[in-house]
Amino acid sequence: LLVLGLSDGRRVALPLAAVDRLEQFAVQQIERIGGHEVVQYRGEILPLVRLDQALQSYGDQGDADPMQVVVCQHAGVTIGFVVAEILDIVEDELAVRTHLDTGGHQGSALVNERVTELVDIQQAVSAIDPTLLAPVAV
Repeated sequence: LLVLGLSDGRRVALPLAAVDRLEQFAVQQIERIGGHEVVQYRGEILPLVRLDQALQSYGDQGDADPMQVVVCQHAGVTIGFVVAEILDIVEDELAVRTHLDTGGHQGSALVNERVTELVDIQQAVSAIDPTLLAPVAV
């Protein structure tokens, strides 16, 4: 798991298998297409999803500079999750897991002795825009 911090102090985790890279982008690099934030990334347009928004986090969501971005692959689409902080990589078995869902849609677990929400990438992206994961016809 890749353990991340949200702006309200919540801890969430993404499956490490879905993570391609950890990146930082200057706020000035962020562009807008319609209602979406994007960044030019490796010759392509990378859509950004603010994990705080997707998981209904209500902390101070001011833009840190540089922005912490977790680049993920899901269903053949590359997405960048903007997070408050990148905390840790954990490869342990999840000792305690509950179906208590506080927004991540995969329940919660004890990770390094801290309650951590497990994020479903499909649900997180769909909370912002369900069309972002649709295949693009060329």
